[in-house]
Formats: sequence, C-alpha cells, structure tokens
Amino acid sequence: MLSENALRHGFTEVKKPPQRGDILLFWMRNKRLVIHCGICTGSGHQMIHVEAGRRVEFVPLRLWLPQLSSVYRMESDRWQ
Repeated sequence: MLSENALRHGFTEVKKPPQRGDILLFWMRNKRLVIHCGICTGSGHQMIHVEAGRRVEFVPLRLWLPQLSSVYRMESDRWQ
C-alpha cells in the first residue's frame, strides 16, 4: 500500500542508492510486509524516521539497508 500511495502522489520508483529527499520503504516482519518508511537526508547516508511510541530520529541508513525494499523520488520540476 505504501508503494501505491507513493506512485499516486507523484513519486517514481528509482534504482538505489538513495539520494537526499527520497522516500525509502522498508520490509518488516521477515520481508513479508513493506510497512515502514523514512526520508533520506544529507548525502544519502542518513534518514529520518519514527517508530510507534518514539520520537522522530536521524539514524544511519546503513542500519536499515538490509531491509530496504524500494526507493521513490519526486521529479524536481513537479513543484515549479
């Protein structure tokens, strides 16, 4: 469902590696569900995410790379 929402809102699935501003979708529950997302920051080595009951945090992207399902990017001219 997250993938469909990203596409519906003007994002395009791209090949890895992630870049600043990309939406990152992650596998959870032994790669059965894509139910977690984050936003890539900086040079592509960190992301912003939140987990239930926790605060929004910056984390190294490398900690989540094994669970990375897909990367979505919005075209820059969409907002012009």
